[in-house]
Amino acid sequence: MPFASREDYLAYHKRYYEANKHKGWNKHLESETPLQRQERLAEMRAYQLKRNFGLTTEQYDQMLADQGGKCAICLQEPRAKAGRHNKTASLAIDHCHKTGKVRKLLCTTCNLRLGWFERYKDAVSSYLHEEN
Repeated sequence: MPFASREDYLAYHKRYYEANKHKGWNKHLESETPLQRQERLAEMRAYQLKRNFGLTTEQYDQMLADQGGKCAICLQEPRAKAGRHNKTASLAIDHCHKTGKVRKLLCTTCNLRLGWFERYKDAVSSYLHEEN
């Protein structure tokens, strides 16, 4: 450990923070116009869709249109806000974690429950088929 004690470590970081807090982590974004921000966020979204799921924004939008903007399981529009700072309601991209194959778009609740069910499907199946 480069510091003699935890207290030295905390004191160093406190001094560093006080000396540099005027810089801020995102000061470079202050000159960004709303249109530039919108374009940057769209580029980030496109990058994440391509990297994580191999989808383009057009493919995601087409899936959303094909599902009528609703969850493929509960058939409800997304209720909870998702995305950075909870500014947009969106549907999660359900995919197989083994193959990476994209299935459908799900609301957060169904996506979480489906993940739980997939993990415990054998136990649930045996429980439901037990004779009382």
